[in-house]
Amino acid sequence: MEEILTNTFKIDFKSGNPIEGKLKYDECLKLILEIGDQIELLNKHGVGLLLITKKDIIYKNGKYFLNPNLETYPTNNNKLEINKPFKFNKFMAPELKNIKELPSNVSYNVAFYNLQNIAIELLGLDELIQLNPTKLYFLLKRCSSNDPSYRIFFYI
Repeated sequence: MEEILTNTFKIDFKSGNPIEGKLKYDECLKLILEIGDQIELLNKHGVGLLLITKKDIIYKNGKYFLNPNLETYPTNNNKLEINKPFKFNKFMAPELKNIKELPSNVSYNVAFYNLQNIAIELLGLDELIQLNPTKLYFLLKRCSSNDPSYRIFFYI
């Protein structure tokens, strides 16, 4: 993962800073778009993630990046292969709760599911509906669909 991000963005991640405090709407939107693009980039290179949290994002040179040391899983044809044990938590995509054997395959889009929780935390909101009717609201609503076939990273 680090090699993909480093080669694409030509950046040394060692001196990046974790995100602290709250963000304004425009900055939060920028973060979500940049992280979503990185999830897509990783998938194109056969790498996927189960979950992203605020602490998994670093800030460097005015941009937001996934921490390159996150635990990854292989992807192929937009399917993420879960080939090692993981601990399910309430912030993960709901279909991960149904994994009973390894290896198992799910859509790579499980990584998008928690973007709404990151945005809510960074904006200091109580729930996603408080962003309605913004473009970020509709993006996050799609990303956090319980049905993985409707969960897409699409910004208009």
